[in-house]
Amino acid sequence: MTAVSPVVEQRARTSGLEMVRLIARSGILATFVLAIVAFSIARPDAFMTIDNALTILNNTAVVGIIAVGVTVPLIIHEFDLTASALVSGAGFLVATLMTREGMYWPAALVTTCLVCGAIGGLVGAIVSRNPGVSFIFTLGAASVVGGVELWQGEAEAIFLGIPDGFKQIGQGELFGEVRVPILLLLAVCAAAWWWLARTQTGRDISVIAGNRRAAVAAGIEVRRIVVAAFVVSATAAGFAGVVATADAGAYYPAPGTSVLLSVFTAAFLGAAVSGRFGVVASAFGALYLTVISTGLQMLGVEHWVSLFVEGLVLVVAIALARLGGAAASGPTLAH
Repeated sequence: MTAVSPVVEQRARTSGLEMVRLIARSGILATFVLAIVAFSIARPDAFMTIDNALTILNNTAVVGIIAVGVTVPLIIHEFDLTASALVSGAGFLVATLMTREGMYWPAALVTTCLVCGAIGGLVGAIVSRNPGVSFIFTLGAASVVGGVELWQGEAEAIFLGIPDGFKQIGQGELFGEVRVPILLLLAVCAAAWWWLARTQTGRDISVIAGNRRAAVAAGIEVRRIVVAAFVVSATAAGFAGVVATADAGAYYPAPGTSVLLSVFTAAFLGAAVSGRFGVVASAFGALYLTVISTGLQMLGVEHWVSLFVEGLVLVVAIALARLGGAAASGPTLAH
């Protein structure tokens, strides 16, 4: 009996794993296409229309922007759960600055994003000095942010005095019927991609994702990069909160945890498709979820069905992301 060379055996295993990965990624894309076809057949008068397509893209914007932000810490093995609370907190802050402090809306927008970025910097500074605590620490930090929001806002809505110019950020249309949030999501994706691909900090993030110890040995300031990642994530969450408030034309107290599941499902779903965490992939994941939820709503299913499907997608996406190689550059609960 002829013995099989270890090299040949390893190559066979690698080839088989690559085939499984390809099938997994193709399966996600196939289900996306099949879902569109199925919903179009079930509701041809409502789903497959230009208006509905634009509505889906618009509804993807807020979750997509947050998902793009949290993807940056995910690339370097960190979770940022504060993003969920910062969305609602940013809505409260920008509305308060405009209506109670009399601040001009562009200044209020910039101030809100800066405050969120500063919070992200503080969180990142602590996480960078305590490897492996990002999940539980940012969960606690999110609770603190949410508590401060309820304390200062007294759980009251703010809808009087919101400037019309500010509302255009969420309600305005350009190029015919294209809503502004759609363009903002595209802009955020493009900016994040460029930052990661073309700047030294972005390239350092890729090195850290591959091997943090090697990055330290190469002289990369890992702590500074971790802080930068959390600043980007928090700023994106704050900007998403501003967009959501402008879209609603008011601030309504709401727990940011309502978007947490969707955001991380989008990120892991994108990683399952591309094989690694990436900002464009996360935006696709957000679009995938919006298509599914919109189709189910048009079919008149109960809300629990949508939650069940979204949770199931997250579980499958995490499994496929690890199978597809994202585990090599993705987060863990401890290092």
